[in-house]
Amino acid sequence: MTAHPIEEYTSSSSWALIEHLFSPYAKETLANLVDFVHNEIEPARKVWEAQLPNDPVQRWKTIIPITEELKVKARKRGLWNLFLSKKHYPEHGVDLTNLEARDAFTIYSFFSYQLF
Repeated sequence: MTAHPIEEYTSSSSWALIEHLFSPYAKETLANLVDFVHNEIEPARKVWEAQLPNDPVQRWKTIIPITEELKVKARKRGLWNLFLSKKHYPEHGVDLTNLEARDAFTIYSFFSYQLF
């Protein structure tokens, strides 16, 4: 069996225990998310820090430009509202089970909580 990119964030033995519970769509979404974190979010961290105001008052009032750019990219890649169930939100949700959404949420909350 080919290693899944999610194994960068968990052990291969842990993934082997639950991989059969993930739909092909969920596996593809997780791979897409890992790729997005590596190729978009991690490189943007320094830009984000540079765009973040030093003034604590302004920090909470500022919309950081790189964050808005990454939100657009995430939406285009189908990585928006991954926590919304298609069953409950047919127009905006995604077709992930609670387990699948939890794993996706764990990854993107760790790396990019403001973006999604």
